[in-house]
Amino acid sequence: MSKPSSHEISLELNKGYVLVKLIGKHNAESIGEIVGKVRKATTDNGHIHALYDLSEVEMNLPVGNAYFFPRRMQNDYLHLPTNKIAVVQYQTRDPKFWLFYETTARNAGLDLKTFPSFEKAEEWLLTQAS
Repeated sequence: MSKPSSHEISLELNKGYVLVKLIGKHNAESIGEIVGKVRKATTDNGHIHALYDLSEVEMNLPVGNAYFFPRRMQNDYLHLPTNKIAVVQYQTRDPKFWLFYETTARNAGLDLKTFPSFEKAEEWLLTQAS
């Protein structure tokens, strides 16, 4: 059974990042709107980093989105050179999708990495933030 779609944005100022937890069904449009809110939160709080937890997301984006979405994010994040972006993967995607997504993000100039677990994502982000 599907969970209702929702998201929560919280500031983890003591850790230096904005945490974004998404649950349920989402699509490229809803994710795009959320990214805009997160960019504002990172900017308003001193260009801190972002951690997107997609582990409970129900989504099946076409591979083309892995190419185009980082380019849209580039407009939101590229002018913020200190931003690191960690993404906890949703499990219904092939690992090759995430590798392609990371590569595309790097090519767009983003410091973005994906992880299979929240703990690994946070560890990378905190290591990078120090």
